[in-house]
Amino acid sequence: MEVAEEQEIYKKCYQLGLQLFDSLNIYYNVSNSLIVLWNKFQIFVYEDLNFENSSKIFTPEFQVDQLILSNNYLICLDSSGNVHTTSLKFKNPAQKRFKSSFLPRSQGVLLLNAQIQDSIISIKHENDHYYLYLNKINSDFQLENKMQLKYDGRWPLPAPMQNKCLLTSYRLTTTELNYIMKIFNCKETNMSDCHLLVLSFDKLTLYACLFNQKRGVNSANLVKLYTCPSEICNIEVVDNNGLNIYIGLKIGTFIRLFLNNVLRKPDIIHLNTALHKYATIKDTIIYTDGRSMWKTENLFDENISFTRCFVRQVKDFVRFGDQIICTSYTTMLYIFPMDDHNSFLKQETTEEYCSAEKLINNSEYLYKIMEEVEKNNELTKKINNEGNYITTLSMSKRQDVMDNILQHTVKVYESYEDVTKENSDIKLTENLFEYFKPNSFYFLITLTTGSMQHVLNNILSNILNKVKIHITLSTDLKLLKTTSVEMVETFKKLKVLLPFDNKDDNVTEIILNLKLVSSIPGAFDERQKLWATLFRKCVVLKSEHFIKPNIAIKSCLILKEQPEPLSDTIYKLAVDQYGSLFNITDISKYHSNSKQFSVYGRLPNDYENIFKDESLLNRLEYLTKKKATYVLEQIRSEEFLKSKSNICFQVGNTNVTIEIINDDFTNPLLQVTSMNMLIAFNIRNFITNLIYNEAAMGTGYGNIKHVLYNTTENTLREIKLALLNQCNHEEFQPLTDKFQKDVIGALPI
Repeated sequence: MEVAEEQEIYKKCYQLGLQLFDSLNIYYNVSNSLIVLWNKFQIFVYEDLNFENSSKIFTPEFQVDQLILSNNYLICLDSSGNVHTTSLKFKNPAQKRFKSSFLPRSQGVLLLNAQIQDSIISIKHENDHYYLYLNKINSDFQLENKMQLKYDGRWPLPAPMQNKCLLTSYRLTTTELNYIMKIFNCKETNMSDCHLLVLSFDKLTLYACLFNQKRGVNSANLVKLYTCPSEICNIEVVDNNGLNIYIGLKIGTFIRLFLNNVLRKPDIIHLNTALHKYATIKDTIIYTDGRSMWKTENLFDENISFTRCFVRQVKDFVRFGDQIICTSYTTMLYIFPMDDHNSFLKQETTEEYCSAEKLINNSEYLYKIMEEVEKNNELTKKINNEGNYITTLSMSKRQDVMDNILQHTVKVYESYEDVTKENSDIKLTENLFEYFKPNSFYFLITLTTGSMQHVLNNILSNILNKVKIHITLSTDLKLLKTTSVEMVETFKKLKVLLPFDNKDDNVTEIILNLKLVSSIPGAFDERQKLWATLFRKCVVLKSEHFIKPNIAIKSCLILKEQPEPLSDTIYKLAVDQYGSLFNITDISKYHSNSKQFSVYGRLPNDYENIFKDESLLNRLEYLTKKKATYVLEQIRSEEFLKSKSNICFQVGNTNVTIEIINDDFTNPLLQVTSMNMLIAFNIRNFITNLIYNEAAMGTGYGNIKHVLYNTTENTLREIKLALLNQCNHEEFQPLTDKFQKDVIGALPI
C-alpha cells in the first residue's frame, strides 16, 4: 500500500496493493465505521479508514451484484437473484481470508434495499405478482412480513428484470404523513411509524406505497408518481423545505418532485455531464459520469455553479462525514474534504489560451491549413465512394433484400396510343419513330420502390452516373433484342417502354430479363470496370400476353413510310369497320395445308357462372386493361358458353380457336386448336387457370371417373402398338387427338 499525502491534512491518495479481478465499488456503514470495497468476485473489509491492511477478505463462489453491510452482517445479492449472508464476527479473529463462509438465504430476489431499523426490504416476483419481503438482519435472515404490491394499471415490463428495479425508503414524520396520506386516499387515523417506499420496475416510471412494519398488512396499493423520458440512475427522498423526491437520469438531467404539493410543476435541471452516481446535500450535488467528478452548488437557483474535482476515472464514491472516499477504474483510492477549495480544479479562463491572431501571424500558415482541409475533403470523398462501392457489391449478393426494395410488373401493348392512354411519365428506350412501326409489341416495365425507398435512393444517389437498366428479350432458341437505359435520377415509380418489331417471327413465348447494373472502377486501375447487378428478374411472357384485341383506327401516319398496298388497306378498313361484329382473318398470310393441333381441358359443370364472375377481371391485372376486357367479352358471349359457336384469338401471327364441347352426356370439354402446339397449350392453360381458381373452387372438382383408368390403359396400348409398327405421321395424329381428348381432357387441369 502506497500512500501519497498532499499539503492538506485530509487529502490522501492510496494505491491498493491488491490483485483485483475488476474495478471496485465502495459501501460505508455509519454505525460501525466499516468500509467495504467490492467487485463481482472479491470483497475487502476495512476498519477506521485503515486502507493499508484489510481486516477481512472474501472470495465468494458467486458473482456479487449488490452488497449491503449492517449489524456486522454482509448481505449479498448474486446475479441469479439469490441472497447470501455471512457474519463479520468470527471465532478466529486472526483469520483474514474466507471463501465459502456465505450461506444462501433466499431466492428469486430482484433487489435488496431500503434498510428499516434492523430489517431489510427486498422485491420478489412470484406467480405474476410483485411482493415486498421484510427480513430480519441476523444469522437466520428470518422473514418478518410479506406484502403483495397491487396496481390497477398494467405493469411496465412484461417480465421482471433484476437490473431494472429501484427501491428507496423514507421514514415519515406525523406532519409529513398527513399530506402523504392524501396522495394515497388513505383515511385511517391510527397510523404511525410509517415509511414511504418509492419504487421503479423499469427505471423509467416511479411508483410509491406506504409501509408499516407493525400493522402486519399483507398488501399495499401502488400510486404512480412520475414517468421519466430516460433511464433513471438513482432516486432519493429528502426533506428540503418540504418532502421532495430527487430523480437523477443517466443522461445528466436532475428532477425534483414536490410531495407536499403534487400539482406543482417539477423542477428540471440539466447538468453538464452524464450521471453514473450522485449524492445530494440539500441544494448541492456531488456526481460522477465514470470519468470526471463534479460538485454543483445552488442546484435549483439561477446562480448555479459547477466545480470539477481533481480526481479522474471515478468508479464509485461515498460520503464519510464531510469527506469523500472514492474508488477509480485503476487501483487508486482517494480521500478528500468536500469543502476544501484544494479538492477542486481552478476555473478555466480565456487568458490561458493564445489568440488566433498571435498564432497565425502569417498568411502562409492559413493557406497551409486550408490546403490540408482540402486534402481531407478529397480523402473523405474517396472514402465515401469506396463505401458506396462496397454497398453496391453487398446489395448485388442480397437479392432477397432487393426484392423487398423493388417491385416490378411487365405488360404487353399492341399500340403506342394504348400505352399513353393508360400511363404517364414514360421513359423511352428508342427513337420515337421506332414506336410507330406496324406489327410491333410494346413492353411496359414498371419498377416501384416499396417501404425501403430511402435505402435504394441513397444507393442510387451515390452511384447515379454509373447505373443502368439492362433489358433483354429472347426465346429458348435465340436472342431477340437487348437495350440499356441510363439512370439520371432517383425514383419512386419508374416506367420504361421497350418496342419490339415482330416482323415475321412467330411469337409463342418471350423471356424478358431485367437487370439493374452499376459499374465499379478497379481497385488498382480505375479504367478497368466491374459491373455489379443490383437487381435481376426473369419474366416469362406466355401466349396470353400477345393476344391482339380489336385494333382501333390509328391516328398517326408516318409520311416517310411507303404507302401500303391497296389490298392491305381494304383489309384493315374492313377489320376496323366490322371487327366487333365479325372475326375477319387474312388467310393469304397462312399456309392452308398446315396441320392443326388440338388440346383439351376439362370444364366443371358450372363453368358458365365461373366465366361470368366479376372477380376474373382482378385476376387479369397482369394483362393490359384493354386486353383483359377483350378476353372476358369473348369468353362470356352466350353463343360460346352454349357451345353454339367458337371464338378466335390472334396471338402474334397465329390464330387460336377455342370451343366448348358439351353434349349433355359427358363432362364439358374445352377444345383449343392452333397450328402452333405451344400456343395452344399456353392458351388452354391460361383459360383453365381462370376456371380452377383455388379461392373460388369448392370440393369435388378434383375428382375423376373410374372409367378414366380403362380409357388411359387402352389408349396407351394403342400408342405402343403404333410405335412398334412404325406408323407414319398421318396414322399417328388421330391417336394424339384421342389421347388429348379422352385422357388430358378428363383431368381437372
